[in-house]
Order: sequence, then C-alpha cells, then structure tokens
Amino acid sequence: MSRDAALAQISAAKGSLDRAVVTQGCWGVEGDEPTRLMLIHNFKLNKKGAIFHVRIGYDEGCLHS
Repeated sequence: MSRDAALAQISAAKGSLDRAVVTQGCWGVEGDEPTRLMLIHNFKLNKKGAIFHVRIGYDEGCLHS
C-alpha cells in the first residue's frame, strides 16, 4: 500500500466508526541506506466502541527479495 493510499484510507475513516493508526519505522547499519517500513492498521468499531474487524496494510516499497 502506498503512502497516498494509506492517507486516503485514514481520511475516509474520519467521521465514521473506523479508526486508523500509522506506524513508521526506520532501521539499518552504519554505511548502508536505512530500511523504512510503514504499517497501517485500520480498525472497524461497533456502536459500543468494540473492535470487530482489523485490516493491516504495509508499504510494499520496503520489501526485498
């Protein structure tokens, strides 16, 4: 999932019973370019506020083969 898609998902969740959390991480060793990761957790809540569905996306640009 791209950063733009993640932000669109968060924007769509505003004003509804959905909530989104974005976690960004960066790590590496000295001399190498750092690896970056962005996770997007989208929670669907029922009317009582309990989580009944979780969807997780990530930035595929950080994956290597």
